[in-house]
Amino acid sequence: YALSTDGKLLAASFSSNTVLVWRLPGGLLVHRLQSHVHSFAVTSLSFSPSGHVLVSGSEDETAILWNVQHGSVLRRLTGHRSRLNYTVYSPNGVLIATSSLDRSVKIWDASTGACQGSFRFNEDIYQLIFSPDSSRLCIQTFGSCSIYDAQSYRRIALLRQNTALEPIGFSMSRQGDRVVTGASPGNQMRIWDAVTGRQLLPINDNKRKPSYAVAFSPDGAEVLAVARKEDRCACECYALSTDGKLLAASFSSSDIIVWRLPDGLLVQRLRAQSHRNNIRCLSFSSDGHALVSGSSDLDNNVIVWDVQRSHVLLQLEGHQSWWIDCVAYAPDNTLIATSDVSRSVKIWDASTGVCLKNLSLDKHPYWLTFSPDSLRLYLRTSDSCFIYDVRSYRRIAVLQHGENDAIQLSVSRQGDRVVSGGYSENGVKIWDAVTGQELLTINDERKPTPPVAFSPDGAEILAVCEADQTAQALAYDSQTGRLRNIFKLSHKPDCIAYSPNGDYVAFAARSGSLEVYDAKSRTFIGEVEGFGNGARMKEAEFLPDGLTILSHFEENSHESLRLCNVHDLVRMR
Repeated sequence: YALSTDGKLLAASFSSNTVLVWRLPGGLLVHRLQSHVHSFAVTSLSFSPSGHVLVSGSEDETAILWNVQHGSVLRRLTGHRSRLNYTVYSPNGVLIATSSLDRSVKIWDASTGACQGSFRFNEDIYQLIFSPDSSRLCIQTFGSCSIYDAQSYRRIALLRQNTALEPIGFSMSRQGDRVVTGASPGNQMRIWDAVTGRQLLPINDNKRKPSYAVAFSPDGAEVLAVARKEDRCACECYALSTDGKLLAASFSSSDIIVWRLPDGLLVQRLRAQSHRNNIRCLSFSSDGHALVSGSSDLDNNVIVWDVQRSHVLLQLEGHQSWWIDCVAYAPDNTLIATSDVSRSVKIWDASTGVCLKNLSLDKHPYWLTFSPDSLRLYLRTSDSCFIYDVRSYRRIAVLQHGENDAIQLSVSRQGDRVVSGGYSENGVKIWDAVTGQELLTINDERKPTPPVAFSPDGAEILAVCEADQTAQALAYDSQTGRLRNIFKLSHKPDCIAYSPNGDYVAFAARSGSLEVYDAKSRTFIGEVEGFGNGARMKEAEFLPDGLTILSHFEENSHESLRLCNVHDLVRMR
């Protein structure tokens, strides 16, 4: 993508030979630049200082200059022998620099398209930057930064860390007088004279170990660098308050971080000596004032926190296993349910911390939740769902599909029904959530499977199938089982999330896909971009505003949380 100098235009290309241009901040699509000129995908973009011209580099080894106002092609720049990876305009608009995977950099006259100079390197090129006065061009390769005179094309300086084999990152000050370079953690940052290439200052910080990412502040008075921990922190668990105003998460530690939404302000960091190992599960009380956390401690502690005052209210002791993997607050805030890997489920008085009941199961519970009226507790194992009365602690029902058939389930928002899906021939089942009586079985030739979900009004249920190697979400009438509609998806989802108002539905897949649809018209809204190759979506849910989606995903063995807005997907269509 590229942003015009005045910030009024945004250009982007989405793995194609088409360039889209929007007007900011309204997000109005003003141009779709497409022609036979680029035969392969666009890989780089840069606006001229005036914003009237846009240069695009492509996999077809060429760069194209576009008249942004008219959407027409001005000229083509040819000469590279491989795909282009960077294009940049000089600040005075006179020159254009391009680089390619053929390890060459070319400087072009922006008005005529004539090639003025060409440089070859022995390493891949990672960045091109003109100095603010357009007199110099900085070229970053893997292990060095070269500064060239943009008029004589003479190399002024070669900036290097300790060896050419050490990767380097760099940034130029806005004043154009200095360059800062960073290297691998634990090595020096260095500040250089951007005109002569003379080293001005080495920065040693062996304690914090600043890394490659470096930048000058706008006034040039400070240098920022990123310090990377040797062990990357993963998001082990998170919880969202009922009103969607607080998000709590723990990142491979015994600390809990609480943010305010939607602005992302960090409001609390909860720490206690009682948790010595990583937090594994979290749940807010319905008013958001308390938070319960379970961990993998040897002393088996479950802690109830006062979120506002950041102190421990209660310690729930009694689990015999060292790993607490599920916690849940009852909607009326009177009870807390917890489970551990020893197949034990405990129900606690949320005000006193007294254990009211211990339930022993034959299999490990993976999920637990209370009914909306707080009268029943639902426990899911690998192949069954148990319904308990939380006043008498009596087991009301066991919901199963087939012997050893793995199931998933969803409780309706009204609390009257449960939908379950399995992988056997028994299809999708709807049960009475109070008595456990089977109300409806949907045996469709399409063979719907999990995940399953009720619409917010309870009128529909969604299940998933694959037909002719195409992923589909099937919308059934929850009373009759009649197929109402079909969503055609790019990837088979592993999680379905409705917005609270029922306007949108999101489908998250382990492949890293997160697709959003209009739930009423079944039209495709957009796919959330930015998840890298190999990303695996774990879950997604809407915030109460009905527009913001919170996703929990794993990428390169690193788990993260991300917020996105449906309106942004609409603007980018």
